[in-house]
Amino acid sequence: MDVSSMKCSTFSELMGRAAESFGRVDVVVANAGTGVAKLLVGSELTQLDDLMEAQISTNLMGSLRCAIAAGQVMASDGQGGRICIVSSAAGLISLPGYSIYSATKFGHRGFLAGAYHELRRHGVHLSVYYPGSINTPGFQEEKRQMPPVTLRIESQCSDVSSAESVADILLRGIENGTKEITNELLPSLVVEAPTGCAPLDAVVAAVTQLIRAGWSQYLHLMSKWYVPSLVRHGD
Repeated sequence: MDVSSMKCSTFSELMGRAAESFGRVDVVVANAGTGVAKLLVGSELTQLDDLMEAQISTNLMGSLRCAIAAGQVMASDGQGGRICIVSSAAGLISLPGYSIYSATKFGHRGFLAGAYHELRRHGVHLSVYYPGSINTPGFQEEKRQMPPVTLRIESQCSDVSSAESVADILLRGIENGTKEITNELLPSLVVEAPTGCAPLDAVVAAVTQLIRAGWSQYLHLMSKWYVPSLVRHGD
């Protein structure tokens, strides 16, 4: 199913049909996605335009519309539910060639940061999954089109997991109520870092970040308490 042009209302109608057939909607996984690596310099602008439109409409808008519609359906019946957006390790750590793709995947974490607390008030648990490379026909085709620099870095940074093992971790994460689900070590470490892995421009920036790290972590932990407390009290 092509979700690139589907509106929230269409997703809501589909979930309504599912509820009629199965009683209610308990779990929704927004898994649709498309990925093509392309370097910004040396590529035709028309190609980049098409790439941005295709990836933003599917990876970001498609998954967000699905999650929003699911959240409304689950909240309206008073029984809650679970929603998981399948993002990517590239939604935490970007690579040359994946700048456009990563932009669509980084958006999932921003959505989670706000929507998690909003939906939680209605008994709806939202999570995001950041899997690394998965051994599928789609990924093999993606590798054949990768710029050499992207392929070299990607092969060193990420193991290729089977679809079955990735699905098992996804299911366990949803069952356990894990907010941010990962299946590799590096993404799991990045999830705990408030600033992610944004590149540093100079040594002084690295030193400054180290000095700030303690306070940043303190404020980050405080925000995890403070924001939910505001939401619980309706402020």
